[in-house]
Amino acid sequence: KKFQIGTQLLLGSIKGRDSGPLLSNIAETVLRAMLECVCDEFAEAHGRFESGGMAIMAFGKLGGRELMRGSDLDLVFVYDHAPDEGQSNGAKPLGANVYFMRLAQRMITALTALTSEGRLYEIDTRLRPDGEKGPIAASFTSIERYYAKSAWTWEYMALTRARVVAGPAEIR
Repeated sequence: KKFQIGTQLLLGSIKGRDSGPLLSNIAETVLRAMLECVCDEFAEAHGRFESGGMAIMAFGKLGGRELMRGSDLDLVFVYDHAPDEGQSNGAKPLGANVYFMRLAQRMITALTALTSEGRLYEIDTRLRPDGEKGPIAASFTSIERYYAKSAWTWEYMALTRARVVAGPAEIR
């Protein structure tokens, strides 16, 4: 599909401004499908949390539905779970922080793996709370707290373009 959109642009059958929503739709579809696959595979070893899960927020070009060919995806991984669930329910249980950080890292690895046709996408996670110093996946509570007390003005501006693009309905 990405190739088809590029061809249509070259032929002039669509305008550049019309390609952004189309490329964004493709990226969102990939993110939803990949998140489901990665979660299922991860759960085989570590189980799941009975309530909650992880959602993906898109910022930047994807958040604004203005993706261009070659754009990276600005993503923030947000998770939530019941406070009384201390660990996942699998054969190798993990605490929530570790579980969701590893799950987010697996997701990034799946999206950026080098294949014979190249990478699906480059991923940028620097817009997460506390930037590169912050955890790769943040709890819903910590995100609320961060934006209420610590965010910079430019982070609020970036947040205006943010959209949740993948994850369980109860978190989205």
